[in-house]
Amino acid sequence: MDDKKTKILEKAKELFLIYGVKKTTVDEIAKAAGVGKGTVYLYFTSKGDIVSDLAVQEANSIASQLSDVIEKENSAEKKLRVFIKSFILNCHDFVNSNRHAADIFDVIRQHRSKCEINDQSYEGEMAEITKISSEILLAGKEKDAFIFDDLLELIGNMSFALQSYFPPFSNSLSREELDKKSDYIIDIIIKGLKQ
Repeated sequence: MDDKKTKILEKAKELFLIYGVKKTTVDEIAKAAGVGKGTVYLYFTSKGDIVSDLAVQEANSIASQLSDVIEKENSAEKKLRVFIKSFILNCHDFVNSNRHAADIFDVIRQHRSKCEINDQSYEGEMAEITKISSEILLAGKEKDAFIFDDLLELIGNMSFALQSYFPPFSNSLSREELDKKSDYIIDIIIKGLKQ
């Protein structure tokens, strides 16, 4: 990535976390990055475009962290448990790291990107993270640890079930409470995959 573009994204993220996405202007981003407003528009068509790029970066960062965590586990069940738990807690930690982080998290969740899942092109929210979960599920199915028919339907339903663990719903819970409560839904998902 171009150094100027990287600097613009870094400064935009800093400003978004201080003032929020809505209150931060492209002029302020340009000034903080030490470039002219025109330079910002050479790389991005709008502030929304900047936010979208940041969403991709954050989603990829979360996906990378999740890949590292699940790599240490042997069985598909353990991988899925650790994946879901880490995802929930990483999202909680990110959102609670700053009062405006929830704005960025919202954009991350709404960001649609593409990836290949089970020889199909998939476009959806946080596609890379969805790809990781699909790989775990398919590996579990291959080893007869999990039983399911439609992978994309399963992922959609799992995502729906996990929505209550995301902000704003989870903001009223401490990390410890969220950690304990998430075990309940993980147990239900695992039980359902074994029947």
